[in-house]
Amino acid sequence: MNMLNKIKTIRCNNNLVYVVLKQNMEIQQFYEVFYISKNRQKLFNINADAILYANKTYTITTRRKNEHIQTSPHDIEIVYEDDICLIVNKPTNLLIHDDGASPDTLCSRVNFYTLCNNYKFFAYPIHRIDKETSGLVFFVKHPFFHSFFDHQIQEHIIKKQYLGVVQGTFPYRHKHIEKPISRDRHDAKKMIVSNKGKTAITDIYKVTTKDHYSLLCIGIKTGRKHQIRTHLKYIGYPIVNDPLYGHILDNRKLLLESYAIDFYHPLENRFIHIQAPIDPRFKPFSHIDLTSTIKMPLHKTHQK
Repeated sequence: MNMLNKIKTIRCNNNLVYVVLKQNMEIQQFYEVFYISKNRQKLFNINADAILYANKTYTITTRRKNEHIQTSPHDIEIVYEDDICLIVNKPTNLLIHDDGASPDTLCSRVNFYTLCNNYKFFAYPIHRIDKETSGLVFFVKHPFFHSFFDHQIQEHIIKKQYLGVVQGTFPYRHKHIEKPISRDRHDAKKMIVSNKGKTAITDIYKVTTKDHYSLLCIGIKTGRKHQIRTHLKYIGYPIVNDPLYGHILDNRKLLLESYAIDFYHPLENRFIHIQAPIDPRFKPFSHIDLTSTIKMPLHKTHQK
C-alpha cells in the first residue's frame, strides 16, 4: 500500500476516475499501484501517453462489459457506502451468488439497488460467507478498484471478524486453532480437520457467558470453507443451530455473524473499520456494547 504515497489525489464519480500524482510515473507503474493485470488494463483508458506527469489531472475511463446480471427487487441493509465500495448486511439463509436454482441472491439484490440508482457498473463481492451465516459482505462498485481489493483479500490485508454463539461456558479466554481442513469424503456437504487438508488458522476470544450460552469473537487468517464451524466442532463447541456440525436447538438459525471488516481505502489512503449491529437473533447478547467489550486488535479508524 506504500505505493499509494506517490499519488496526490484520486477520486471517482461513478463512471470516471480522476488522479493527480506527486511524481512522474509510467502508465504501467501506475496500474501496478492498483494491482491491475495487463489483461484487465484493456478495460481502461487514460488520457495520456506512456508517462503520467506530476501535478496534472488525468481522467480514467472504463469500458463497460456487455453482460447480463440477475437482479432481484428486495431491500438491502447498507452498513457502509462510498464512491467505490458498498458493504451490506446479509440476512441468514441467503446465497451470495446464484447457484442456478436460486435467482434471489445477495448479488441480485445489490445490483437491483445499483440499477435503480443509475450506477454505470454492476457491483461484485470480493469474498463470500456461508448461506447460513449473516453479516457483512464487501462489494466493489467500480471495476478500476476490483484488483486492488482482491489483492487485499489474497494478502489477508482485509481483516474480517465474526461473532458466534456456542452452548455452555466456553473454557478459554483465547483459543488459537491451527488445524488443516479438507472435504469430508463421507459427506460432500461437510468439511473436517484432516492432516491432508489445507492450512486453516482461527483465533477465538470469549466475550461473555450468559444463560448457558457463550458469545465468541472469532478471527480467521485463512478462508477455508466452513472454517469457523469446522474448528469449533473439532474442539467440542459447535455453533448453536449448526445443521451440519452441531444440533438445532431453536428457531434462531445458525448463530454466526460476519460482524466487522477492516480494509485499506485507496481514496482515503488509510484503514477503515466497519461493524454491523449485533444480530437480534443473538439473544441474550443482542444488547451488549461490543465496541468496549471486544478486545481483538483492529484498525479502529472509522466506525458506522
